[in-house]
Amino acid sequence: MSSPLKPHERKFPIKDERRVRKFCTISDMSVYQSVVITDEDCLHSAEILISTGQVISWKTKAGEELLFVSEEINWKHDQPIRGGIPICFPKFLNNGNIENPFKAPWRIDKSVPKHNDKASLNLILEPSPADLLNWPHKFEFRMRYQVAVVGYLLMAARIRNTDDKPFTFQFCYQNYLPASDISNIRIQGLDKLDYLDYQKNERFTEQDASISIDSEVDKVYINARGGVNRIVAIKTTVGQNYSVRGCASLPDIVMWNPWTEKAKTISDMGDEEYREMLCVGPAAVVDPVTLNPGEEWTGRQSICIDD
Repeated sequence: MSSPLKPHERKFPIKDERRVRKFCTISDMSVYQSVVITDEDCLHSAEILISTGQVISWKTKAGEELLFVSEEINWKHDQPIRGGIPICFPKFLNNGNIENPFKAPWRIDKSVPKHNDKASLNLILEPSPADLLNWPHKFEFRMRYQVAVVGYLLMAARIRNTDDKPFTFQFCYQNYLPASDISNIRIQGLDKLDYLDYQKNERFTEQDASISIDSEVDKVYINARGGVNRIVAIKTTVGQNYSVRGCASLPDIVMWNPWTEKAKTISDMGDEEYREMLCVGPAAVVDPVTLNPGEEWTGRQSICIDD
C-alpha cells in the first residue's frame, strides 16, 4: 500500500462546499478542484479531479486507500497523476505512459437532472479551439462515476461525435491497484487468451490460470470479453481482492508494471514503488473505435472489492 504523499507534494484543503473540494500543493502552489462522492451508507468514498476527470482516491470509511497513488506525483493542471484511475483517450500509450492531449478542463455536467445523490458525479469534456489544433475532431465526452454500498466503483464513459467527419480513437481505464508486494499478486480470468507483448512486439497465448508478476509487464489481452462479461480477479496482499469487469465495447485488458530498471527512469514514480502496484484495466486498444458524425460510443467498467 502506498504511503501518504511526501510533504512537498501533500494536498491541503482550502474550502469545502458540499461535495466540491479545493486544495493546493506545495510543489507548485496551484489550486486544484476535486469532488468527493460517498455511498448512501458512507462506507466508501471516491475523489475525482475535475481538471482531468481522473479518480485520485477510493477509500473505505476507515480511511483505507483502495488505489495506488505514487509518492512522487508531478502535479500539473491538465495532466493526470501517476496512480488512481487515469482515462486514456483518444490514444493509448503503452509502457505506462499517461498524458492528456486536451487543455480544456472537465466540468460538472449540468445537463444531468439535479437530485440529492451524493454517490455519483457526472462530468463533461469538450475540446477547446486550441485542442482542435492537436486533435482536429469535435466531440462530447461524458463521464459518470458512482460508488455503491456493496463495495463497487462504477465508471461509464459516453463519447459522441459532434463533428461533420468520422474519427477513430482508442480508450482505456488504467486502474492502479495496490499491493504490499507485487510478487504475491495473482491475476485470474485471462487464461487461454491471446495477448500482445509490447516488449517483444509479439503475440502469445496465455497458458497460466493464475498469473504472477516476476518481471516487467507491458501487454494487452485481446478480446478478453469473448462475447461475455469476463471478470478479471486480482488477488493482492493488502487485505483486499479486486474484481474488474468491463463491457463488450471494451474488449481488451491492459496490464502494466515497470519492474526494477524501468521504474528508475520514471520521474513521477519512486524507484521501489513498482513493488506496490499493478495497472490493470479494460480497454479498446487493438481494434480502435470509429464513430461517424452523430454516433455515440459507451464504455463501462466496475471494480469490486471482494472479501
